[in-house]
Amino acid sequence: MVTRVIGIDLAVKGKHTAAIYDPATRTFIAKRLHFRTRPDEMENVLQRARQGAPSDVQIAVMLEATGMSWFPVGLFFHRHGAKVYRLNGRATKAQRKVNWPNGRSDRLDSMTLASMYAALPSRRLIRWKPPSADLMALQRMVRELQRLVEHQTAIILRLQALDQWAWGGWHGLIPKPYQQWVRSNFYDPWEVLAHGTEALVALLRKDYPCLSKALGSAVRRFTMRLSATFRDFRTDRHLPVGRGWCHAATKAENPNHRTCP
Repeated sequence: MVTRVIGIDLAVKGKHTAAIYDPATRTFIAKRLHFRTRPDEMENVLQRARQGAPSDVQIAVMLEATGMSWFPVGLFFHRHGAKVYRLNGRATKAQRKVNWPNGRSDRLDSMTLASMYAALPSRRLIRWKPPSADLMALQRMVRELQRLVEHQTAIILRLQALDQWAWGGWHGLIPKPYQQWVRSNFYDPWEVLAHGTEALVALLRKDYPCLSKALGSAVRRFTMRLSATFRDFRTDRHLPVGRGWCHAATKAENPNHRTCP
């Protein structure tokens, strides 16, 4: 069966460049054809590839997966009976350097893609077939889920960074299930000092009746370290932040300790 190969160098915004290759004679029927992603223009490229060939000519289309530009082009040729193959961009670049060591252009890229149909072994030519509507919907859902997970992770990291800046690492004293309660009710350290240790434990126990003794002890240690840090700032209301809090609290508990825990 006679085969004609169309190599397409895809463009994101401009016109695509195509080259038509005849593997039997190892010659190019057309070295430069420009077209847009429009049915009539892609039909012209297809007719040019079939020109002068038997009616049962097999059309093969070679292209790279450039963004999503390849999808409508590949889908059009697939629906018109062509075999569509997607190639790795690095393989195309390597082959172009072999064919034209000192040349680089869209025309040479399209010619390289077309010639790779005969140059590559059959095991490396994997024919592309469009996925079903359900599979594409699943792919879209998975990508959306991944985007939401990344967005959630970014929010958590920003919140942890804010805690580290504001509390200087003290949020490690409060178990994670209760940290949001502290953020919502007592993020201001002056308010924590104003209420005192027992009042803070009582308020926390009111919202969480099953408060464990260990958590109550953690809250007490938290307020004690906070009181030790701010005892020198009660009059001028100066608010130290970041590692300064942590360092001040550590110095208050252990004057010989020079680093932040």
